[in-house]
Amino acid sequence: MTEPTPESTSPTSEDAVSPSAGGAAGAPEGPAGSTEASPESETPAGETPAGETPAGESAEGGANATTYVILAAVVVILAIVLAIQVPTIQTQLRLRKIQAGLAQPKPIVDEAALEALTAEGPALLTHLADELEVGGPERERFRIFLIGRLLAPMEGEEATQVLMAMVGDKSPAVRANVYDQIANRAKSKLMDTKQARAALAAAWSAEQDDVAKGVAASSSVRLGDERAIWPLIWSLRHTPPRGSHLVPTFVETLKLALGPKVALDLNAPPEEVKRQMLAIEAAYQAQGGKIPPGQDLKSVLEKSAAQASGGAGQ
Repeated sequence: MTEPTPESTSPTSEDAVSPSAGGAAGAPEGPAGSTEASPESETPAGETPAGETPAGESAEGGANATTYVILAAVVVILAIVLAIQVPTIQTQLRLRKIQAGLAQPKPIVDEAALEALTAEGPALLTHLADELEVGGPERERFRIFLIGRLLAPMEGEEATQVLMAMVGDKSPAVRANVYDQIANRAKSKLMDTKQARAALAAAWSAEQDDVAKGVAASSSVRLGDERAIWPLIWSLRHTPPRGSHLVPTFVETLKLALGPKVALDLNAPPEEVKRQMLAIEAAYQAQGGKIPPGQDLKSVLEKSAAQASGGAGQ
């Protein structure tokens, strides 16, 4: 048997692919089919390569940013709400001061509060309308004050509409005040005179309260409506004691229409009061005024006397 010579043994080919082919040149050989990473490429646990942010920190930063945005939005909203509510709260406090002062046995007016309310101008109208809607005897004086001192002098058609709407108020005292302020507003050129005269004519024609009827007629005469002269004279004769303080005002208004000689003193003896009333009616008729049949004082007195004598004879 012949043994191969050493020269016939095939040497390892220099072109054969080494086990580490595809890896880094000269890298140590690892287990078959795997490649070991170099020590320089390994990152210790818990550390992040330079230039990168851990996922947890990124999420936390985003959450903080969102929280700051929400807080900023809340602050802005609160600032807006306060900007709106603070003036409203101040207005309500001033109104309550006025109301509390007028409710005293001896009414007082907080002038500083009134001045601040007046300075608000038409911006106050919404608050006034709300206050005037709430009636009741305990609020009557307060509402009358608001009408005369704040609503009637206020500029704008909306103020006129609020005032006109109150001619139907349940309180006779409030209605009387409204009639007076309608005339004042018209004379101040804050509303149309024709509109005011029409409203007042409807008032003294339909008004059931004797005092309020007299105020409506007097207010109408102040605006030059001659149709209201007789209703005003009639009211002088029928004014109840609770309205006696208005009689001097009614007489002064009649002087505008009938002349300066008109006079009426309710404190005079009954016969003198009667004579003065008859003189007022005569002055009215002398200017062409018409008295509805049977309503003149002379006819009323004669009818009363006839009824009295008839009753006495029974």
